[in-house]
Amino acid sequence: MGTPTSQGTVPKRKAVNAADLPPSIRSRRLKDKMGCVEETKRKGRPTYPRASLLGLPAELLNRIYRDVLVEDFKIAIIETNKPQYPGLVAVCRKTYMESRLIFLEENTFSVYCYDLKNPLPRQPTSHWICHPTATRFGVYEGSLNWRNLMEWVKLWHEGKAMRAPKPSLLSGGRLMPKLASGSFSTVEAMGKVEWSTMERVLEGVRMALEDVGVAFGYM
Repeated sequence: MGTPTSQGTVPKRKAVNAADLPPSIRSRRLKDKMGCVEETKRKGRPTYPRASLLGLPAELLNRIYRDVLVEDFKIAIIETNKPQYPGLVAVCRKTYMESRLIFLEENTFSVYCYDLKNPLPRQPTSHWICHPTATRFGVYEGSLNWRNLMEWVKLWHEGKAMRAPKPSLLSGGRLMPKLASGSFSTVEAMGKVEWSTMERVLEGVRMALEDVGVAFGYM
């Protein structure tokens, strides 16, 4: 038998790159591919229009914010360690900027104070309840814990905490809110005096109250 000649060998097909094609063919192929991509995107889209608050007029938008965020009752603040806004405020940066002040300035908040312990964050900027234009009242519960009160007043004196909120009507004429408010007012009236001096003055107030039958807790 003879050896096969080059004439009997089937030549291999050379791969054609897109760059080797004429411009007209390249353009047609690109359009076909882009058409397939757009068709896939259209199939993945919902059939209903996407809702958005961001395209509404300001007057209508503010009305919606007020209907959702402004309450007819005092909003209770019990855990100030969790500075979370309502969901609508926190949707995105734009709704945060538009609705935050409506929530803070048009509501009234009740901050619960237990055993005269500072209920507010030590850094006033770390919780929205400390916003200067927020309307907040204190609801005082528990015991007359003198140690907690002194720690709170000292933090305020050092600029590390807010002073006791004004008592709400729920507190009535009870001694606890009056004691808290009076202690802060005494320190404020003394001005720039060292804490050790203020502490001695407040200790005298405590002893006078104990003489008339007021029982304090220290734990």
